[in-house]
Amino acid sequence: MGTLWKALADDSRRKVLLMLIDGEMSPGEMAEKFNFTLPALSTHLRILKDAGLVAERKEGKHRFYFLNSNGMDELFRFVDAFWAYPLHNLKRYFKGKRNAGIRKGKAHSPRAK
Repeated sequence: MGTLWKALADDSRRKVLLMLIDGEMSPGEMAEKFNFTLPALSTHLRILKDAGLVAERKEGKHRFYFLNSNGMDELFRFVDAFWAYPLHNLKRYFKGKRNAGIRKGKAHSPRAK
C-alpha cells in the first residue's frame, strides 16, 4: 500500500484524480487544464497507474486515462476502517464535557435554553 500513499502525497496527482471523476481523459486534455508539460504529466500518470488508482485505455495511437475502481476500493476500505472511530471519540468527548460540567455544578440539559 506504500505506492498508494506515495501517489496521494502529491497535490498535482490528487488534482488529476479529481479531474478523472468526470470520466476518462487524454494526457493532452489533462495537460491543458493543469498547465503541465506532457513529460511531467506522464510521470504523474505512471505513479498513479503503478499505485492502481488510474487505468489506461488505448485507442489506436491515443491513450485515455480513467479512475481504476479496484485501486479506489482499496483506498475506501482503508478509510472506512476509521469511519466509526471518530464518531465514537466524538460521543466520548461530549459525554466527558457533560460529565465535567456536572462535576463543576453546571447542569447541561439538552432541552434547556
